[in-house]
Amino acid sequence: MDARAIITELIKSLGEWQTWIVVPIISLVAGALGGFAKRLTSPPEDRTPVLGYLVVGAVASVAVLFVLIPSEGVKLLAQSLAAGYAGKAILDALGEWVKTALARKETADAKEKGKQATEAGKEAVNQAQTLASVLEKTLAEGKPGEETHEVLRTLFPADTLKTLDRLQHELERLASEFQG
Repeated sequence: MDARAIITELIKSLGEWQTWIVVPIISLVAGALGGFAKRLTSPPEDRTPVLGYLVVGAVASVAVLFVLIPSEGVKLLAQSLAAGYAGKAILDALGEWVKTALARKETADAKEKGKQATEAGKEAVNQAQTLASVLEKTLAEGKPGEETHEVLRTLFPADTLKTLDRLQHELERLASEFQG
């Protein structure tokens, strides 16, 4: 059965009550049996109680259902028994899997913020270069004029205009001092 058919069958089964009740119950029981098998094969000096193995096996087998969804009942039993036997190792692996997924998400978010910061920095450099050339031209002519002020007005947002007006007055004062 190909992946598309399995996904289609899975989507159809999501509306059925067996998917939400019977499958987890079968997985719990088979996982607990797998945990019990693990206990039987453990060294004699292992002091972990049988109940601990049963619980870890059951939890591990249900947790595996979030990653691997079997398409047949026999596969469900085999998967649940194996997950129950592996118990702690399965839970550790799933925990690391979740941590890796979170780290990938954080990395992607950081890359996106870095791109945004780079673009903002490039825009700031472009505006600074334009401002420098306008100011250089203004100072070369000896006085800042209304034309310079209009160019600056188009480069900066409205809240910056007050600062630009102060800057223009300061430039006019410096220009008069420079000439005088």
